[in-house]
Amino acid sequence: MIAANPKRASIADLHTAGYATGDIAKMLDVGPRTVRRASSRFRDTGGITDRPRSGRRRTAVVRKNVEIIRKRIGWNSKRSMRKVDEDLKISDRSVSFTVSLIVAAIVSRNARL
Repeated sequence: MIAANPKRASIADLHTAGYATGDIAKMLDVGPRTVRRASSRFRDTGGITDRPRSGRRRTAVVRKNVEIIRKRIGWNSKRSMRKVDEDLKISDRSVSFTVSLIVAAIVSRNARL
């Protein structure tokens, strides 16, 4: 996911002050397309926050399932992912993704030590 542009507030202020898109882009060292999008968002919504996303949100990779999978891996690291997804009644892809998150967290934690 791409982070929101931190210069949205400045773009909105300059747009409200009447500056042209090209001038705002040069002043803030951003692309004119970024300025047009931020100006459009400000005009349409009255604010600079992200618009609501469409589509269904992820529901299988929730804290509860992450903790359950982490404990099961801790008890028996050889436990098959198929058994875990059957027990939790979630897809094998969700289990695989959750395991990859857990492994990445462990690796990054060890890298900091």
